[in-house]
Amino acid sequence: SKEMAATMAAPGTAPMPEISEQNEALKRENAQLCAQIKALSQRLAQGSAGVGYPLELVAGLRTLECPMSVMTDSYKGTHFQMYPACKSMSAYGEFREKFTGMDDNRFVFYGIRYYIENFVARKWTKSDVDAAEAFYRTHNAGYTPFPFPRDLFHKFIAENDGYFPVVVEALPEGTVAYVHTPCFIITAEGEYSRLCTFLETILTMVWYPSCVATLS
Repeated sequence: SKEMAATMAAPGTAPMPEISEQNEALKRENAQLCAQIKALSQRLAQGSAGVGYPLELVAGLRTLECPMSVMTDSYKGTHFQMYPACKSMSAYGEFREKFTGMDDNRFVFYGIRYYIENFVARKWTKSDVDAAEAFYRTHNAGYTPFPFPRDLFHKFIAENDGYFPVVVEALPEGTVAYVHTPCFIITAEGEYSRLCTFLETILTMVWYPSCVATLS
């Protein structure tokens, strides 16, 4: 229409003032968002409770902003109160059923190295225990304190240079095995035996890459 044509700027002319203002506002907003994302990426690269998470984990902001000290099933945080004193304790993981729609009851074990290198082998600091303290303080019913192995955490940070005091044995990457074959075994000794199953939750995440490898 004539009215629309009258409001449109001719080719090569400067944009209308209100459009320029909107563009500048969007540029400022985008700059602020980029700064926030960059700051968040840097914070996530260090982990929410201390240095440890590798930079590749935050590529595209794909990461878990969560300290290792709380990356377990809630009930596993209480196992240290339930297990008896012993010289050594082991726990294992397995695939218990064949895949739906498959006659073959084998699977391809894959992905354990990623979880070992990026999570289990991460060095803990006092900040990780502080983060667990803050998390479990209101984790129980009625926002009351929930038990967790605080003293054992402090102990292995001091005595084991911050590394979780377990030995993890696993099938080689790419192994084809039958269901009910132990995929990995976690072993802890002495006083640390009570921490044997704390890492079980993160290691069972190997289920997903193994499923992809099996079904591909």
